[in-house]
Amino acid sequence: MEETASVAMYVRRTLKTIEAF
Repeated sequence: MEETASVAMYVRRTLKTIEAF
């Protein structure tokens, strides 16, 4: 179950990084 939360956080970080560009 925690894996899903980790993936969600990773995706959010990736999206934030992309937005930074």
